[in-house]
Amino acid sequence: MAATPTTGFLLGKFLPPHRGHQYLIEFARAYVDRLTVLVCSIARESIPGDLRYRWMCESFPGIAFVHHTDEIPQAPEEHPQFWDIWRTSIRRHVPGPIDYVFASEGYGWRLAEELGARFVPVDIARRNVPVSGRAIRDDPMTHWEALLPAVRPYYLKRVCVLDDVRPSLADALTAEFRTVCVHRYDGSRDSGSGRARSAAEAALSRQANRVLICEADAATATLLAEEPRFDLYLVPETNHIGAMLAARGLPLVRLHGPREMQTAQAVAAIRGIIAPRRPAAAPDVGVAV
Repeated sequence: MAATPTTGFLLGKFLPPHRGHQYLIEFARAYVDRLTVLVCSIARESIPGDLRYRWMCESFPGIAFVHHTDEIPQAPEEHPQFWDIWRTSIRRHVPGPIDYVFASEGYGWRLAEELGARFVPVDIARRNVPVSGRAIRDDPMTHWEALLPAVRPYYLKRVCVLDDVRPSLADALTAEFRTVCVHRYDGSRDSGSGRARSAAEAALSRQANRVLICEADAATATLLAEEPRFDLYLVPETNHIGAMLAARGLPLVRLHGPREMQTAQAVAAIRGIIAPRRPAAAPDVGVAV
């Protein structure tokens, strides 16, 4: 007679999903036959919960993900019946049997006890994958490699480079930052060129390294300014489009001097928007981070 399949459970905020979460989930998936993951979110968190849920589903096909949106206490000190509330909520979302609970936090012991399961700690000391959601939120650019590919477009900086001169400034910047470039779309006379350019940006954003360079001519830049989605516009001072962009209050750097000087100015401007930042860290909340 075949053995009964083992079942596992873990939960997290995945704020945002990173390589540590990947290790936790892949460890648990290798440990049990069936794994259920609760993606927990509440309204006040900085990244929308439905977006995190989609990221997780995309990143780990074959895992049973459940989106948990109950507005309930996030830490034991918030309510005297904290564990009763969470046990009831989890059982409503995951009614089936749970053999093992996996976590990289100390709360896993109590959570497993509440669910009548065995606890399997996973890299609690953070030695195998030394990263945390808090560190990434504070400085995503420094921790870029720890982000899962599906998450990177969320933090990516997008730079529009107005350039009609060859050799291309956009190509020089692409090489400098070891990233990718959305070049001007070949079918510019096609009525669908705007959609094609957006599709190219969406596709290449998964391959970009911290910054996505988007090359544009004056006509394209005018269209792009209608729906601002760039973190920076780089425009030679001799080009009239700069005045229009400035009038709209868009983040603009006007480049002046010979090409070598313009390149140096552009590099400095991009480094300014991807530089590591160290704001005061907001505390993580809840049993699932």
